[in-house]
Amino acid sequence: MAAETPPDAAPKTAPRDVEIQSQIGQRQNWDNHRAFLLTCIGYAVGLGNVWRFPYLAYENGGAAFLFPYICCNILFGMPLLYMEFSLGQYIQTCPSVNFYKMKPILQGVGWAMAAISFLIGGYYIMIVAWIGRYLAALYRIDDWTTCKGAGKYKDICYSVADTANADPPCSKGQNYYHGNCTVFGDDERRVALTASQIFLKYEVQLRTDSFTDLGEFSYENAASLFVMWLIVGIVLYKGIESIGWAAHVTATLPYFIIGVLFLRGVTLEGAGKGIQFYLLQPRMEYIANPQTWKAALAQACYSLSVGMGGLQSMASYNDRRHNALRDAAFVAGADIFMSIFGGVAVYSVLGHLATIKNQDVDAVVESGVTLAFVTYPEAISTMPGATIWAGLFFLMLFLLGIIYMETVATTIQDQWPVMKKHRTPMLVAICICGWLSGLIMCFGAGVHWLEVWDTYTGMALTFICFSEIVGVSYLYGWQNFRHDLESMFGQPSGTLGKYFGQTGYYFFMDWLAIAPVMGLLMIIFSFTGDFDNPIILAKAAEKERLFGSQAESETDIWAKRGFGIAMAILVVCWIPLVGVCNIIRKSQSGDIGDAFRPQENHPSYKRLVKEAEAGLETSSFFDNMFNVGFGRADASTPDATNTTSTPESASSMSAVV
Repeated sequence: MAAETPPDAAPKTAPRDVEIQSQIGQRQNWDNHRAFLLTCIGYAVGLGNVWRFPYLAYENGGAAFLFPYICCNILFGMPLLYMEFSLGQYIQTCPSVNFYKMKPILQGVGWAMAAISFLIGGYYIMIVAWIGRYLAALYRIDDWTTCKGAGKYKDICYSVADTANADPPCSKGQNYYHGNCTVFGDDERRVALTASQIFLKYEVQLRTDSFTDLGEFSYENAASLFVMWLIVGIVLYKGIESIGWAAHVTATLPYFIIGVLFLRGVTLEGAGKGIQFYLLQPRMEYIANPQTWKAALAQACYSLSVGMGGLQSMASYNDRRHNALRDAAFVAGADIFMSIFGGVAVYSVLGHLATIKNQDVDAVVESGVTLAFVTYPEAISTMPGATIWAGLFFLMLFLLGIIYMETVATTIQDQWPVMKKHRTPMLVAICICGWLSGLIMCFGAGVHWLEVWDTYTGMALTFICFSEIVGVSYLYGWQNFRHDLESMFGQPSGTLGKYFGQTGYYFFMDWLAIAPVMGLLMIIFSFTGDFDNPIILAKAAEKERLFGSQAESETDIWAKRGFGIAMAILVVCWIPLVGVCNIIRKSQSGDIGDAFRPQENHPSYKRLVKEAEAGLETSSFFDNMFNVGFGRADASTPDATNTTSTPESASSMSAVV
């Protein structure tokens, strides 16, 4: 069992308020720092780094995309990650309770995080279910890399592997099709599909051409999805103890596998062609395109998993003296490295595929799930030992996609502590709900639903991150938060620490100005489409050709937008809804101002009361503007400084949901 933090453990640095010494309740702590760090890396570095980042880079300027992506990580992602780590380990509960204790009007931010985690985890686990189908079909890899398993679609099937093994050999630029080596004309290009495309479309996805045409239900996908949710439930069963154990595998093995794939990829013929396309042929005009920065910021949030509450929940099991900045920098660095290094591994193989087909690299690059499930397997099929390489690739994707639901579980049991005694049925209920919600993606239209899910959850995630930064910096107050950090980490020492340390100027300047402005601009850009991005338009047309699909109807387009916007609103509406409900509830209890003040069970409560009594109150801008600053009601209470409470006993914990 994980160790408990001694309640009287003194911090190494001089605390600003002595109340920091008392821990909240009896909460598990990580057994060691390594388990926490590996869990955070496993949570942050995921599927988005391997299958989402490479195609985003292609659609947004290739190597030029690296500049806005790294800038967004440094200026937005990493500072927000440090904020989440600090909030979690200072208040030591889940995000919804953390924000309630800071100020009840902010509690909706925590519930929005739980909602977005459930949605993102839901469609990521659907992708993992597809991965499970591929892992189960490894023993018959020829069926999805050659035309042997094409069945009734054999007349429209061709494959790189069949072309490479043709007798007599085909010339470069030719494809082995209908028993002959031929150069495709326009008619063949309209109907011919590779073996990998046929396997994905007609066996795994049962794909329809329309978002509104549900099509056939895949019982195999439903069964695979059930197994994946079962694995998630088992991993979460014992809380951070089992998660920390699992992280030793999920956070380290993918790096090993991608390293092996990299070494194999760079030795292939044409690998340099792909790497050059990825890193050395930037289309610099994309840097001035707002949509490129929107994609970079959304990817930074996705790949670092900020705004989802999971990392804040993980940090809540840390000792308050833990070096949160060091971990934030390490996780952000690991994330950037995995995105760039994983892209090199992928594009080296794509360069090999382009060489075999005698095409340019951009002609073989696909987007979304197509890159991971069609193009990459097609390239792997040409390698000796294709089964081994395919198995390693899909095993890596599987490991990167299974930890997403701890935020939801922690939110529920911290909001209602009695649920800690019923963790097993709670996890069963979460997994069943997740499985049921994913069944819509087991229909033939499921891939269209997944693409909408992916696009519009990114919009909602950006809004949540913006709300979190503004809520902490302006509503709670940056001075209050600075004092909280000083109570954990002490005063900055040295010139470097003064500017870039745990309580240095850089982070407060970023939280007050840089990150909020970036977030606001990206939200504005989210309301504009990608119609000015010619690459995206070209790839949309290419996707129609690849899958033999018809162009989307106007009805489908508006149905997808309507569903996506409704889903995004369903997530972000928690922020104002819960805040308003808490204002109403506080007004009914006779003190509406309490909704705008830190609560009695906040670790800084006593310090703030003392500062208010001494006339040294550090109010936020919002407090001063509306005259509801902390202490105006509480400072007059004689026993305010002696008030203590725990999450289990405080009446304020029965917040509106």
